[in-house]
Amino acid sequence: MRSFLPLLAALVAPVLPAAHAEVDASIASKLQIEYTPQEFHLHWETQAGASYQVESSTALTDDWLPIGEARTGDGLTMSFSEPVTGLQKFYRVNMTGTKPIISKVAVVGDSNTLQGSLDLTHISARGFYGWARVFGGARWELTADPVDQRFCFAVPGRRSVVISATVLDRVIAAHPDVCVLAYGTNDAAQLSSIEEYRTQIIADWAALRAAGIEPVAMTVLPIKTGALLDHTARQARVPLLNAVVREESAAHHVPLCDWTSLMEAVPGSDNGVGLDSSYLPNDDFHPNAYAASRLGRALHQTLAEHFRFGLDPWANTHWITPNAALEGSNGQPTSGGWYLFPPAGATVDSKTLIPTPEGNWWEIAFKQGANLSNFYLNCFGANLEGPPAGSTVEAIMEVQVMSGSVAGIYLQAGSALATDMNNTDSVGTQILPSDGIVVLRTPPVLVPDNVTTVSPGVGFISNDSSTTIRIRRCGIRRID
Repeated sequence: MRSFLPLLAALVAPVLPAAHAEVDASIASKLQIEYTPQEFHLHWETQAGASYQVESSTALTDDWLPIGEARTGDGLTMSFSEPVTGLQKFYRVNMTGTKPIISKVAVVGDSNTLQGSLDLTHISARGFYGWARVFGGARWELTADPVDQRFCFAVPGRRSVVISATVLDRVIAAHPDVCVLAYGTNDAAQLSSIEEYRTQIIADWAALRAAGIEPVAMTVLPIKTGALLDHTARQARVPLLNAVVREESAAHHVPLCDWTSLMEAVPGSDNGVGLDSSYLPNDDFHPNAYAASRLGRALHQTLAEHFRFGLDPWANTHWITPNAALEGSNGQPTSGGWYLFPPAGATVDSKTLIPTPEGNWWEIAFKQGANLSNFYLNCFGANLEGPPAGSTVEAIMEVQVMSGSVAGIYLQAGSALATDMNNTDSVGTQILPSDGIVVLRTPPVLVPDNVTTVSPGVGFISNDSSTTIRIRRCGIRRID
């Protein structure tokens, strides 16, 4: 990626400098130019990891010459100065290399966001950001609200102005790298002012950026056709709000997750009318788990488009599960007590070990059969380093679906269930080949004193007759 900080100035002493701007106004807003008759000063906010090279030219041509060495940004302000010589000179800053690196994400919203926020153990609790984190490979962490310990900052039933007044200071105090603003449903439901919404989102973006937090905007989700109430006016308000957030996010260079069409009755209609099957039963506003999984994919794609993920979920290698790398031969792990148990009527067509530098993929091709019950993968090997009582542990594994789908999958460490994609209200919540590598990771668990061993358990099921799944780096590890 190569872009230029807009810029910069033509200096002709003793005449005042004439400003010349190129490209991205969002970067220009972070650029400051100062000058005296003697010296020219340039200051700009940097992105961590990006490379910045000051260049100059005597004319606005392609003949730009570097001044000094390129410098790497650290998220703070970078400066450049040079004496005024009396000759005309143009300056620019060439930014190369990188998208901003993020490791912590906060999510702000209403009851659509509150779903599934108490913990990260049950993805079927319909938290779209939980799905986004899974599809993102667990390469960023969700920021918890210190007031209620939920993994989002949400106020149910309230408009954006009330939500922001309630939680934005808490978000800023927690200082995530990114804040996703997923409110607006109640602005539509309560028919609040379009201009009030415009003012609020712009103010929130400015407040977050002033605190060094990058905002991510979301369009407002459509509203289901009500069985008991007429939502026509509320539905009509949705596209008006979305026109505002699309317009202003472009003008202010705020990344936008435009996910509205995922729940529209007619995708692309932009009329605020939702597809009935995307909502909870007897509910006109809240997405079910299938819709939440699709929304999570959209959020992950938006984050991946604009940012790089800085968290390494595999940095901790303090495994207590034997053979967490699934080493072995003859198509299956040969140490550590790993066993695969198919349900009645199902068949395992093949088991293949595929080596990679990170560890073996254990590829399993299977037919589900008529009995839609879980396949179980368990390790019964004794914990490394003895009994884990009193230790804090977590379970983690990588999963990739090669063909078919996995409609339900979980990873368990003792009594802590990491993810539960098995779902009673929507069998469509599933991992697909297009999702790439998915990382399931449990919350930390303190092992009780009376527990002598903690073993990982994996379960998965498919709605397809034939499915091929890969599992890699699966086990439980201590958190030091």
